[in-house]
Amino acid sequence: MLGSDTKPVEAPIVEKPVEPPKNGEAPAPEGSQSDEPAPLPTYEDFTLPEGVSVEEGALNDFVQEIAEFEVLSKADHAEVQAFAQKLIDRHVIQMKTALERQAEALQQAEVRKKTEWLEKVKADPVLGGNRFNTTTNAALEFIRTHGGDETQQAEFRTLMNETGIGNHPALIRMMANAMNAFREGGPLPAQKPVVESQSKVAKRYGTI
Repeated sequence: MLGSDTKPVEAPIVEKPVEPPKNGEAPAPEGSQSDEPAPLPTYEDFTLPEGVSVEEGALNDFVQEIAEFEVLSKADHAEVQAFAQKLIDRHVIQMKTALERQAEALQQAEVRKKTEWLEKVKADPVLGGNRFNTTTNAALEFIRTHGGDETQQAEFRTLMNETGIGNHPALIRMMANAMNAFREGGPLPAQKPVVESQSKVAKRYGTI
């Protein structure tokens, strides 16, 4: 979470590259002024809110641009420093706002999904209607009887609430049906007999 406290972030020193001599011009003698062009302006450390960091490459590019702007415009160095800080502050605020809106949108989408699943359960001709309370009670009883000890049951309920899967018709139907079958003492579904493969000889002459 972005706070109001700020911390300094070091502004990198960007040097202007040496330009080669133009066509037709002799290279400057060694030791002359053109061998060491004046470096671009450097700036004091910029400040960022607590917990906010800037990718080093992006900061280098930013400082390069404002330094070149200062040289070309011949603007006051202190004013450029203050202007650059304002740009950083504005960028941080915009990023914070964008992240908050994104988180809010995701949260709203999650709430809509849970609500839609629950509405499907209520509208289901078998699970919902006047049987909705019976269905949910059977599902909860299934958790109490088959969900392990109290700690394990709480862990399972937390999982259902956090993911929203506890509202999904498929899960509610499965738990309710399982609990109702357990109450009625109904038989387990018959399993198909396992057919053993036979050799060609056994198929032709039978087994002893």
